[in-house]
Amino acid sequence: MIRQIAIQSTAYGNTTIDHGVLSGVDWYKYGDTPNIPPTCQQIVEFIKDNMIELAREGFLDDERLADNAGFLVSWILGEYVS
Repeated sequence: MIRQIAIQSTAYGNTTIDHGVLSGVDWYKYGDTPNIPPTCQQIVEFIKDNMIELAREGFLDDERLADNAGFLVSWILGEYVS
């Protein structure tokens, strides 16, 4: 189960992206397959489900896009930042 993340500071300047980044690192460490870099297929599925599909349904605003982008970047780089 994913832990709830509370951003301690806005040191990086964008709380929305910061939240996504911290969520992605958390998912990398504690998600379905902890500490294993995501596969290309998992990345594509994330983009389809959390960006493309939400955009088609009209639910992808700039805030959600920034959060998802931060998540995706840190999930991919999790092995380097954890």
